[in-house]
Amino acid sequence: MSDLRDLYQEVIFDHYKKPRNFHALADANHVAHGHNRLCGDQITVYLHVEGDVIQDLSFEGAGCAISTASASLMTDALKGKKISEARHLFEQFRHMVMNDVEDDSALGKLEVLAGVREFPARVKCATLAWDTLQIALKECGKSVPDDDTYTASDAHNQPVSIPNGELKMHPTMTTEAVDPSLSEEDIRANVIAALRTIYDPEIHVNILDLGLIYLLDIDPQGNVEIEMTLTAPACPVAGTFPGIVEAAVSEVPGVNSAHVELVWEPPWSIDSMTDEVKLELGLL
Repeated sequence: MSDLRDLYQEVIFDHYKKPRNFHALADANHVAHGHNRLCGDQITVYLHVEGDVIQDLSFEGAGCAISTASASLMTDALKGKKISEARHLFEQFRHMVMNDVEDDSALGKLEVLAGVREFPARVKCATLAWDTLQIALKECGKSVPDDDTYTASDAHNQPVSIPNGELKMHPTMTTEAVDPSLSEEDIRANVIAALRTIYDPEIHVNILDLGLIYLLDIDPQGNVEIEMTLTAPACPVAGTFPGIVEAAVSEVPGVNSAHVELVWEPPWSIDSMTDEVKLELGLL
């Protein structure tokens, strides 16, 4: 069985397709929001705490299979636990997904996420719900700080390189010079949404999830720079496709201009696709 098959085994996809405790908690007295800006995962964690016991918890949000399944498994595992037990389990879980552990059985069903450690880019997806939980336990209505959702290189405001054709984004761009009513997240979300409406002519998958976008950078004036590739250099639309992408992004609210450059290094491969697309195409 391949590493990816180990990672996306039955329990994970069960929790991804049918997440447990996926709703707002009406009597929550602790709430926090988390956002993994590198890949777009967002989550809100709700807790009802009495004394030192987590009587109930739930979550809402949108994200990849790993982040959703991790949140679902976490809420199942922590219901009825003491806060001290929850924090201890969090430390065990974080250690498991970041290190080789001889015996993960103490974590119960959470053990199925051990394979994440083979894919460092996905560790943040797996820990997002847990990081958000820690903030929720401290104080109501807080958000996971940016320092907790970025790597150390982000502190220097440099584009972040993500392997396998995932996005590189400027983490601290401002859009006030373009339109004060549009936030940084608004423009980024709108550009990403536009890219997801453009489909590769040979493989009916949008160009973002197909892994054709190698770089997305937006400056404070709303000028967008994109580096993209195609599935093969001999693709018949090589001469026109970048222009199609350019035109679509130019229409996004808050974007002042868009420039798309076609690149061929690194060459596109099946590994560039998101794992969800691989699953849909029967490649897992």
